[in-house]
Amino acid sequence: QPVALKFLDPSLAGAYVSLGVAQNAMGDHAEAVASFDEALRLEPRVLATRPVAREVLKASRRGERWTP
Repeated sequence: QPVALKFLDPSLAGAYVSLGVAQNAMGDHAEAVASFDEALRLEPRVLATRPVAREVLKASRRGERWTP
């Protein structure tokens, strides 16, 4: 498989979700949103079974740090 196609692999969507969660925790909300957007681009249903990640994304879009 060509290297370029590796980046379109939907299995990487979870990595972008994890990155978005970490970026939110560090206060980098714009980058968190970008990471979540990339995860959703790769796998549109990636947040369907991740309710906490959905809340982190919502907080990031508001420019807030998520707290449980």
